[in-house]
Amino acid sequence: MNSLSRRLTFTHTSVALLAVLLMALLSGGLLARAYLDLARQQSRTTAQRISSVVGMTYQRNRGWVGIEPLLEQRFTEGLITRRVVIADLEERVVYDNLGILPAGTPLPARLRDTTTPISMRRPPHGVVVIGYVAVPAGLFDVDVAERGLFENVIRIGIIGSCVSSLAALFIALLVVRHVTAPLSSMTHAAQRIASGERYEPLPIPQDRELAELAQSFNTMAAELERQGRLRRQLVADIAHELRTPLSVLRLQIESIEDGVSQPTPEMLSSLGHEVNLLTRLVNDLRLLSLADAGQLSLQLEAVDGQAVLQRVLASAMPHARQQQITLRLAPSAPDVQPVWADRERLAQVLGNLVENALRYTPAGGR
Repeated sequence: MNSLSRRLTFTHTSVALLAVLLMALLSGGLLARAYLDLARQQSRTTAQRISSVVGMTYQRNRGWVGIEPLLEQRFTEGLITRRVVIADLEERVVYDNLGILPAGTPLPARLRDTTTPISMRRPPHGVVVIGYVAVPAGLFDVDVAERGLFENVIRIGIIGSCVSSLAALFIALLVVRHVTAPLSSMTHAAQRIASGERYEPLPIPQDRELAELAQSFNTMAAELERQGRLRRQLVADIAHELRTPLSVLRLQIESIEDGVSQPTPEMLSSLGHEVNLLTRLVNDLRLLSLADAGQLSLQLEAVDGQAVLQRVLASAMPHARQQQITLRLAPSAPDVQPVWADRERLAQVLGNLVENALRYTPAGGR
């Protein structure tokens, strides 16, 4: 289950199924309890009614004779729909309408706790107890109709739980699809960027978290595209910078080879200048690569800025004279403090600035 969509679907569905199961168990338990309370109440009412009828029949027949036909008639007429057990004063079974307990069997403890006394009038003693009637109220002691009603209710609850589970699964799939759709779009966009295709910004979802993720992805992709443009521009600039000294070297060497020019000190000095320019460009490329890789180290120390400027002036002065440009260093104030910097890198930065200034300053400038 490595897929995020599968994990989300499983999690949402499991939570929904757990909630449905708990609700089914709770409602089933409450329903069974309410049904048992109602069954007990009806059993007590039935037992009291049967006790009165059996008591009068016992008094009229002077014994248990005729009890069975009387109760069978009432069962036939539908006046009694539950199991009825009649026991004598010694708690021995006299009658069981379902025939589970034979006559003379001691009344079980489960039924003994739910019995209702059967009494009759016997002058001069008044009312005397002659036996007991038990009408069980358990789930398995009710009649077929009531049991069928209870089973139908349970069946409806099970069907409702299944329907709720399917609905929860459907809703979980919709939620997972809503959540994973932006992620799939980002995956496809990343694959297009990796393959070099043109990047199209992702649409911003309505959800705040997904909107922030999509916005961050668009920002990252735009920055990658900008870095790519800068890298291409850098390569073009490097090629342009290398082309000029190489062309000068090639032309001068060809002229010497063809005998058009002689290797005079001035020409050799010019060739050396172009070689130095190529060396500087190669060193600049190396420094750029180190800086891009985060490996350009700095040796920080207290540096006299005026001394660094004089060093740069001395290095650039021959180029300035060659181009007939006046290059002058203004004196610094006496209270200037040293700067905390890398001496070589600072000289390199200032040297590049001065070289660029000389390159774009016309002859006779300052």
